[in-house]
Amino acid sequence: MNPSFSRTALVLGDAAIDRLQAAHVAVLGLGGVGGYAAEALAGEDAVYLEAPNAKQAEYIRRLVRGVGEHGAELDGYIEKYAKGWKFSRIPLVASAIM
Repeated sequence: MNPSFSRTALVLGDAAIDRLQAAHVAVLGLGGVGGYAAEALAGEDAVYLEAPNAKQAEYIRRLVRGVGEHGAELDGYIEKYAKGWKFSRIPLVASAIM
């Protein structure tokens, strides 16, 4: 595992980290947190160095709209499954990754 994700692993647990490592992700915005995430992912797989094609770009737009529309619901799931942590204690960066 990339050492950059060790603190997230403490919060989520090994099974969740394994699922994240096997997942396809989209990084939106390259300033601040997005830049850090893109840099970490680029070190993991060369596919992240390519620009998205039209089909991928539409998927990303749908994904972002869905997160925006269901943000409160998603935050509820994070709080439910982050054992021993209240959502308010989870840093915004970590909740965005989740």
